[in-house]
Amino acid sequence: APQVISSLPRGYENRSANAQLRWAATDALTLKAQAWHAQGRSEYLGYDALFSFGPLEQRYRNAVYAATTEYRRGERLLRAVLSRAEDTIRQQQSSDHARTRRDTFDLQYTAPPFGPHLLTVGAIASHEQAASESFGTTYDVETDTRLVYAQDQMRFGRHDLLLAAAHTQHETFGDHATWNLE
Repeated sequence: APQVISSLPRGYENRSANAQLRWAATDALTLKAQAWHAQGRSEYLGYDALFSFGPLEQRYRNAVYAATTEYRRGERLLRAVLSRAEDTIRQQQSSDHARTRRDTFDLQYTAPPFGPHLLTVGAIASHEQAASESFGTTYDVETDTRLVYAQDQMRFGRHDLLLAAAHTQHETFGDHATWNLE
């Protein structure tokens, strides 16, 4: 049987919107703009800043914006994406909050297939700002991350093979190489 802690009604409210514009400037060049936004509130039972159990509420806002340029020449594809992601949470019964904003630039090139190979290379750079306060403890950090990658998708008749490798340079966690074989 479910455990009933309270008979107080608690709720959830969400409003969201999504928009996308696409313009084929030429047969080779396409420009896109995208936006997604959601905001609302969540009511729940929990402990407040004085460690009293009772009804609490938080308000949130999430948004993602992106501008994309794609250039196709035959089977070659060059894609550049500039994006921003934002996430904000504010507690209503205290000063607790969390906010993250990440700006990212992604550049990717896909070469025309040669033999069984389809090669893609790219680079991603991001800058993140994160700030929060929770029960009086504050956090405010900016972090830069860089990533370069290469991927080879191979097709041999009915069989596919994927080989990928990346090198990440993270301001806090250092340099790391990763790979994948499928």
